[in-house]
Amino acid sequence: MANFNAVLSSIVDLVKKHNNKTDNFSAETSKAKKTLELHFSAAEIQDFDYAGNERQCKDLEATAAIDKKAIDEIALDVAKLEALLSNETVGAKEFNDTLHRFIGRSELCLSFNQAKKGYEIIRNGVGEHDGNLSEGEKTAIAFVYFITKLKEHGNNIQDSIVVVDDPVSSFDSNHLFHAYSFLKTQCINAKQLFVLTHNFTYFKLVRDWFTTTNKNRARKSPPKAPVAFFYKLDATPGSPRHSQLVDADDSLKNYGSEYHYIFNKLYAYRAKTTLDRDEAFMTANLARKLLESFFTFKFPRGRNDVSQLMDAGLEGCTITTAELKEKIYRFINKYSHSDVIEITEESTENLAGESHSVLNNIFQWIEEADKKHFDEMVEVAQGA
Repeated sequence: MANFNAVLSSIVDLVKKHNNKTDNFSAETSKAKKTLELHFSAAEIQDFDYAGNERQCKDLEATAAIDKKAIDEIALDVAKLEALLSNETVGAKEFNDTLHRFIGRSELCLSFNQAKKGYEIIRNGVGEHDGNLSEGEKTAIAFVYFITKLKEHGNNIQDSIVVVDDPVSSFDSNHLFHAYSFLKTQCINAKQLFVLTHNFTYFKLVRDWFTTTNKNRARKSPPKAPVAFFYKLDATPGSPRHSQLVDADDSLKNYGSEYHYIFNKLYAYRAKTTLDRDEAFMTANLARKLLESFFTFKFPRGRNDVSQLMDAGLEGCTITTAELKEKIYRFINKYSHSDVIEITEESTENLAGESHSVLNNIFQWIEEADKKHFDEMVEVAQGA
């Protein structure tokens, strides 16, 4: 009986379990589906690297926030610039007036483009901005803009240290003198002025300006120390290559041309009682260049050679005779342009002994041909 009841009880439990599944079929299937969904979702999340992508999204959102802040700041700067450009027409007119005086013509103008919120260069007042400016025009615009900026916001030029780097690197001679006069009038009162240039003609203009300033200070009572100095950059040989700033040599500071240098050199030789061999060997070449330069300028109508120039220079002379002219001509031809190089003791002794006499004859001839020129050259040579 006990066994029967146990079997019957198990049957009842089985029926209840079966009935429970039947009665809760929908709930059980939903539970199974949810379990499967969670399983497959977890597998997909792992394959997709959801956590890594979520971190990347947060990083991008942070970067976007930083960029937005930067954009907002730029927008504020743009607003400030637009406020400053409210008087753009007046500013452009002042710039154009200065530019036209500087380059000597009025075809180029600075114009404010309201749509683009900026300036552009217009040629002849029509069309879009000119993108075909010459190097000289670009340098002129940059130079005028630089000088104009020196006066901005009430800046006092007397408190400014100004550095001008090669303002005439691509100018013609007309622009060169404009650049010099513009620099001098605008920057003469600068606290300190540095002028850097590769152009020797421009250097001479600035050098003469500065030299005159030093001379005027020296004439005061009591004399004042110089305030202008001249330097050059020397590139040392070897590797690694480097440069150093050194005092400019006398050939840069004291001479305006090769002709000035040669005249001064030979005039110094003339003042000596005798010449050594080194000086004598230089005399013939320098003397030829001196006479060629002098007579070519004196008689600009074309002559074929130095002999014809010397013949022209002899006309009207009484102190310099045809004999002296021939002596000078043979001397410079033998020791300057001879086809044969002589290295005998006799030739070198003759050169050393004859050079000083020929130099006197040459300077006597130049003085006779153009005394005013000669006197001024001597004055320059003695003051160098």
